[in-house]
Amino acid sequence: MEIKSIEIELLNKILGSINKSNKELVFVEKIVGHQGIPTNFEGIQGEYNEYHEIYSIKALPELFLKVTYNTDSYGDSTYISSTKFVKKVKKEVNIYD
Repeated sequence: MEIKSIEIELLNKILGSINKSNKELVFVEKIVGHQGIPTNFEGIQGEYNEYHEIYSIKALPELFLKVTYNTDSYGDSTYISSTKFVKKVKKEVNIYD
């Protein structure tokens, strides 16, 4: 299946229930993003914590779904801030010890 021609029905199945129990998705990993709120949950106006969950799509093995979650300034209320279809990209990293 070509990426540009994803069927609406499949998109609805993927996006209809973004969680680990969705039969169209396989949870891959959780990536911690911006962490602007201290662990004591003091709350800082305008700050947030962010993390990403990556899911593979069974029907489209070359694509992944990246779901970004943010919290409120106290770090206790979580909401989806974005969803994107992404491809896996391998990057070479040089480390000098």
